[in-house]
Amino acid sequence: MCSPSCQARRYRTRRSSPAAAARSIIASTAALISVEFGGGRRRRSEKTKSLGHNIITIRELFTRGFADVLAELQEKLKGRPAYLCFDMDVFDPSCAPGVATPSWGGLSAREGIEFLQGLSGLEIVAVDVNTVSPPHDIQKMTASLAARVIYERLVLLCQKPS
Repeated sequence: MCSPSCQARRYRTRRSSPAAAARSIIASTAALISVEFGGGRRRRSEKTKSLGHNIITIRELFTRGFADVLAELQEKLKGRPAYLCFDMDVFDPSCAPGVATPSWGGLSAREGIEFLQGLSGLEIVAVDVNTVSPPHDIQKMTASLAARVIYERLVLLCQKPS
C-alpha cells in the first residue's frame, strides 16, 4: 500500500490524470474559470490566481452576488479563450447527492444553471464535468443534473463570442 504522499506523487506524474489536465490548462494561454466550494484547495487557488486565472468560491459568489461575479468575468475574459471547470460538487447535496465530496450550502440547481447561462458571450473553448459518484447518487438526481449541466456547457461551446 502506498502512503498518501506516494499516492500524490503518482497522481502528479500521470499524463492522463485530472491534475495533469489542470496543469496543462493552467500553463496554456486559455483562461481558467473554476467555480468550486473552497476548502482545502487554498494553495492551488493562490497559484492559479497568480497566473491570472479565475477561481470563484461559493462564499465569493454569495457574498458578491452572481451579477457582480458574472460582470467581472465578462469584462476580464472578453476576447480570451476560456476553459470552464464547474465541478458537480459545487451543488448542494439536496439537488446533487451523488458527488465525490458533498458539502451543504452549495448552489441550487437553478443557481448553477443560471450562472452557466450568464457566461454566454465568452469564448468558452473547453469544459469538464467531474466529481459525480454513481454509487452515492439517489434516484439518479446528480446524473440528471449533470446531464443538464453538460447541455448548458455544450450551448456555451457552440455560441460565438459577442
